[in-house]
Amino acid sequence: VSGCAVRAEIMVNQFSAVKLGWALPRSQVAGGAITWTIGRVPTTAYKDLVLVGPALDGRTMTVTIENACPESSIEIPFGKEEFTGMSLTFIGHYDKTTPLEAPFSIAFAGGS
Repeated sequence: VSGCAVRAEIMVNQFSAVKLGWALPRSQVAGGAITWTIGRVPTTAYKDLVLVGPALDGRTMTVTIENACPESSIEIPFGKEEFTGMSLTFIGHYDKTTPLEAPFSIAFAGGS
């Protein structure tokens, strides 16, 4: 996997070991515990990130970021007045076998 074409920042407000593991490529989650080994991230650790939600026109929008890997550390701000949660930033990477295909897709329910 090489190159970079798309970035997504997501916020989650319900914490779990699995969600914390998103930020740690090669992590293993078992029984609510996370184990992780420092080192080079193998291509097999890059996963597709699928985000589904309402578009501005009300249709369901599905955005898929292929070969996604976290770009930065986990950010968890705390506050009483504003909506807060765990923020993660992912980058989609080109696949070396298809370097001319962008590593993302966008689809709308009822047509693209």
